[in-house]
This record gives sequence, C-alpha cells and structure tokens, in this order.
Amino acid sequence: RAMEKLRVDGPVGAVDVKVGELTLGDKAKVSNNVRYVSSSVLNRSMRATVAGEVIKNDITTSSTDTKADGRVLMVSLLVLLFASLVLYLVARTKIELGVVISQEKPFMKALWGMGVVIFAPIAIAFLLVSLLGSLIGITLLLGYILLITISILFASAVAGGFLQKFIMPNMTFSVVWVFIGGVILHMVLLVPYIGSLIYLTVLFIAVGVLAQSLYLFLRRQ
Repeated sequence: RAMEKLRVDGPVGAVDVKVGELTLGDKAKVSNNVRYVSSSVLNRSMRATVAGEVIKNDITTSSTDTKADGRVLMVSLLVLLFASLVLYLVARTKIELGVVISQEKPFMKALWGMGVVIFAPIAIAFLLVSLLGSLIGITLLLGYILLITISILFASAVAGGFLQKFIMPNMTFSVVWVFIGGVILHMVLLVPYIGSLIYLTVLFIAVGVLAQSLYLFLRRQ
C-alpha cells in the first residue's frame, strides 16, 4: 500500500517509492534516479538536484482487486435476490397486495417513505437521549432497522411490479417478476447519478407502502 506523503530533504542515493505525493525539498540531493508511482506530479524545489532521471508511473488498479470487487458485488446481489425471493414465498399474499398498493399514487408513497427515512431517526434520537423515552426509543430503533431491511427486500417486488405493469400488464405477477425487478433495480446502480435516483425512489415507495400499512394496522387495533 502506498504511503500518503513523502518529503526528501537531504542527500540520498536513489528514490524508488509508491506514494500519494512526493516532494523534493531545497536540500534534496539525489545521486541516482527518482522513480515513483503516484497519481500526482512530483513537487520539486528549484534547489533540489537529481543526478539521474525522474521516472513517474501512474497508479493502476490490479486485475486481482478488480476481480475481487466484482465477486463481492455479485455475492451481494445474489444474497439480496435470494432474500427477496424468500420473503415473497413466505408472505406471498401480503407482498402481492403491497405491490398493488405501491402502484396507487406512487409519488405520494415515495414522499411517505422519504419522510419516514429522514424524520424517524430524528424522533428516535430525541427519545434515546430522554430518560423516560429511552426504552421506547430503543424499541422504535429496532423497528426502524427492521422496516428498512424489509423495505430493501420488498423493493425488488415493487420494481418487478412496475416492470410487469408496463411490459406485460395482462400477465399475473409472480416470483419471476421479483427476480427480474431485483436484478434490474441493482443493475441501475451502475448508472451514475440517475441510477441512484431510481433506486432511492423505488426504495422510498417500498418504505412508504410498509409504513402506511403498519400505520393502518396499528390504527385498527
């Protein structure tokens, strides 16, 4: 791993380093070559002397690291897809009902979800610092974490529901659309900016549907 910064301020035989930023100060005297691997250019004082050549190589990402990152992304996608499919199979009726609800005024559902994601942690934080409300705050915090976790899995079904509605509206929603929705939803994350916006919108809709359903359930009790 490359060090962040290196400054040479004295006589040395040669310099051969991998560094974020290399500086040759006023008193630097290099009797041989300066060879360095860095993403930035050499900071060289006018008084610094180099007897040999200055050779710079850019930092490159190794193919091993790239493959490792690709494997991590693939495993993460497979885990999320598997969990989404399990959730659908375990609670099929409720998931399908949630998909139908998500398509009714989706913009309002997204606003609901955004409000829950943003303001719920603030309310929980106030309760946690309060002596009397700390127990309620801990309970709500655990509930909030569970809500977000289920929403991430439910988002695959929401995405699949919208795809099914626009591509094959006459086809019955099934586990296939959960799989397709999950794959496409996570693939759009590779698209800069707009991909994240699409993902967050679908996630907010999922949160909004679950939050509204929970609110109506508690209200009936």
